Amino acid sequence: MMVDKLGRRVLLLWSSVGMLVSYVIWTVLSERFHVTQGKAYGQSVLAFIFIFFFHYDIAFTPLVVSYVSEIFPYYLRSKGVALAQSTTYAALAVAQFCNSIAMGKLEWKYYILFCCVDAVIVIVIFFFYPETKGYSLEEIAEIFDGPNAALDIEEGEGKQKVSHSEFSAAESLDSN
Repeated sequence: MMVDKLGRRVLLLWSSVGMLVSYVIWTVLSERFHVTQGKAYGQSVLAFIFIFFFHYDIAFTPLVVSYVSEIFPYYLRSKGVALAQSTTYAALAVAQFCNSIAMGKLEWKYYILFCCVDAVIVIVIFFFYPETKGYSLEEIAEIFDGPNAALDIEEGEGKQKVSHSEFSAAESLDSN
């Protein structure tokens, strides 16, 4: 609902910063619970698990597929989405088996790894994710590839590569 109002980059930044902050607090509370066994710390950890997933769901649930779909050119889109999904599922499969072992050995200290991963995610999104709100797929291609982004245009028996600006000019002439 907020994607078209706030934009993808804003939501991804909000989500990743919220995840980082909540995970840091979750880690500190877990350490305090480990040391004191205080019931309030344990309940607070539970609350921050929900707060973390609130922030996760702001952007990472809806935008993982849609943002990837937008940034890949048409001829690579299916491969890009397949790669993104395969990478995600491979990481989940590894995590399924490794997290319990790591938690058993490192206890609350294992959460520090996730805090570092979240910090890297924030930095990558801030510096490398362009905003795609309000752009057509062709205009997004221009953001990534510059004004001479090549489009495959079917013409008669074969394909022809033209720049986006040439395509837009030809399209406007055809409509007049």
